[in-house]
Amino acid sequence: MVSLPGSAIPGYFPRLGKRSRWNVPAERYWRLRDALDATLSEQIAATKVSPLLAERNDLLARLIRLRDEEGYGLSDDDLRDELKAEITAGHQTTATAIAWAAELLAHEPAVQTSAREAALTGDTDYLDALVKEKKTVWSGVRNPLAQKHLHAVKKGDRIFYYHTGGEKAVVGIAKALGNAYPDPTDSTGKPAVVDIAPVTKLPRAVTLAEIKADASFKDFPLVRISRLSVMPVTDAEWGKIVELAGGRS
Repeated sequence: MVSLPGSAIPGYFPRLGKRSRWNVPAERYWRLRDALDATLSEQIAATKVSPLLAERNDLLARLIRLRDEEGYGLSDDDLRDELKAEITAGHQTTATAIAWAAELLAHEPAVQTSAREAALTGDTDYLDALVKEKKTVWSGVRNPLAQKHLHAVKKGDRIFYYHTGGEKAVVGIAKALGNAYPDPTDSTGKPAVVDIAPVTKLPRAVTLAEIKADASFKDFPLVRISRLSVMPVTDAEWGKIVELAGGRS
């Protein structure tokens, strides 16, 4: 097997980022992307008029019902992007984390036995310690502003876990295991990804409503652009969130 540096990989794949009649190698990709978009658009349109929309619990139905604080829902473009992220990046990162944990357990029979016993007896301290041993890749970020912030992540940076959807709350802390680097699955070499690992759960979740109600967060990007998936946090904002969670910064 020939080993290539990451920077050389884009040269071995068609440039997919720009569609033009001169970019012949990428045309098949664009045709497949058009077909996928058409299929997703058809499913979105059908789901929106479904008489069972309010009762359905699948991902698409829940995304369509989702509303922000002003009552606005996701556009069809947003819905397609969310579905594609779930199909690709969402599945990839979750599968990678699970596979990594399974790989570690497979080579450590004693740990595997202890983990099974902990699950049966409700020993969450042991399971939490086990979770800290695995890492995952923070990928699937496509918003340009979010990507700008992700590119700035450095090894050792602290990261808040924020749950979107109905919960809308900061729930835990992770750390960056290294600097941001080009996504090896993207041939353009532009999107960044970061290897991260969980550090701890917050003593209690801090909701978006609490953050918005506190005047000290008036300039916090989460208050102004709550849909942005990656954003900077000042030291003061970090300390205040940890304080609201009942912990120590």
